[in-house]
Amino acid sequence: MIPVPKSELIPYDISSETDIYYKKIVTDEMIFIRKNAQKILDSAKLVYTQKCREDNKRSTDNADNFPKYLDSVLPFQYAEEKCMEYQKCAVL
Repeated sequence: MIPVPKSELIPYDISSETDIYYKKIVTDEMIFIRKNAQKILDSAKLVYTQKCREDNKRSTDNADNFPKYLDSVLPFQYAEEKCMEYQKCAVL
């Protein structure tokens, strides 16, 4: 989950993929994502909430109460701020 302005997204057309092996991998991934979309979204929301809460309380003695995997998670609020800064610069 990395914030990216919509203006920077490039659509990918699976049907135009010439490498049949890569096309199969991407197609299988797309099928998996579609089948598990709600679970993926729910998990993403949970990690986002946990990380934001952890970042806000990191300086307290309570920091040990957060899951260790959050140590490897991008600081979302910082990334969102940088994304907004980029969007403002791109408009100029």
